[in-house]
Amino acid sequence: MAGNPRVVTLANYLKSNFEKSLFDLRDRRALTFEADQLRKIEVDSKGKKWTLQKNPEGVWDLVLPPPVRADRFAVDGLISQLRGLTMQSIAAEEKKDQAAYGLGAPELRLRLTGPSGEQAITLGKKDKEGDRHYAVNSALLPVFTLNSTFLTEFQKDPADLRSKDLFSYSNFEVKRVEIDSPKGHSAFELGKDNQWKQTAGGSKTIPTAKMDTLLTRLRDLRASTFPKGSELAPLGLTKPTYRFKVQFGEKNQSETLEMAKVGEHAYARLATDPVASELSKSAFDDAEKALADLP
Repeated sequence: MAGNPRVVTLANYLKSNFEKSLFDLRDRRALTFEADQLRKIEVDSKGKKWTLQKNPEGVWDLVLPPPVRADRFAVDGLISQLRGLTMQSIAAEEKKDQAAYGLGAPELRLRLTGPSGEQAITLGKKDKEGDRHYAVNSALLPVFTLNSTFLTEFQKDPADLRSKDLFSYSNFEVKRVEIDSPKGHSAFELGKDNQWKQTAGGSKTIPTAKMDTLLTRLRDLRASTFPKGSELAPLGLTKPTYRFKVQFGEKNQSETLEMAKVGEHAYARLATDPVASELSKSAFDDAEKALADLP
């Protein structure tokens, strides 16, 4: 210390803490608003265009069009990529000669909308090392780089972002089930004694295990593929073989699923979805068998 003749030792980290480059000290955020507050994500990458948008209930929809439910885990993965997105290096302090960085014909255009407005992130060609892409943000001045993994996460086919689940309930939440089948209409309710009773199409007590099996088979139904087009008649869904309406939860939510089989193919759709899904034939058969097993 100045004016003090003593010589002392200090821990090495006290010195290294001050050995910073200008890049170490700058704000390296590549997105300057909170990813968790996003309301809309628009992607354009090599001809693949899709939009994710939060609906009034705060649930993410995939806007094809028409809007269909997005897979919650797939969207969470994309939000995770945006959360804390940081520049890996600075290529230029100003957006001049963008063509030199491949930004005139970009690999990815990403438009993000949140409560405070919009920001657009554009990814160009790879840098010399080949593991990063040049990028710009409409709200920031520099040309910077991002890891190549960021690009691959957003180069998804829209089908990969659609929700594969059909029903969303948990068995313990279900209070009432209505079924329309070739045998007619029936309804089942869970009583205060936790016993299932048939209240329409018959009047009898239903073994809990049998009803749980049916609810499990219905809950396990998932889309295996998504047929092209929006015509329901070729899929048998203008006059479905089965219709299941399940009421559940404290707010008495309800979901209605329609199912049909055409040849060796099985199809289903929620009544709120304008387009259908193809199921595995075995899943359809399992649900049909569970229904037939009800006394």
